[in-house]
Amino acid sequence: MEDTQTTSESFGVWYDEMLAANIEEDEWTQYLKSLLVHNWNGFRVRNWWLDRKKEFPTLSRMALDLLAVPSMSAEVERVFSGYVSSRSL
Repeated sequence: MEDTQTTSESFGVWYDEMLAANIEEDEWTQYLKSLLVHNWNGFRVRNWWLDRKKEFPTLSRMALDLLAVPSMSAEVERVFSGYVSSRSL
């Protein structure tokens, strides 16, 4: 801890105060306790997170951001290969 930082600003004190205040469970704990999906027919992960935006605001934003990332880099590899091929001529 830096000399200018007081103990009351430290994470440990904040966390202790949060526990003492009996704040509800965090999103992660609630998510882990949520029911599992048993019927996968027509199930869409994106829709599941969109439906639960109010229940898990932070987790749903993170999940939707991650789902927006392409799962493969085929297009990038094609462009790179085309560039390398044209340079070697």
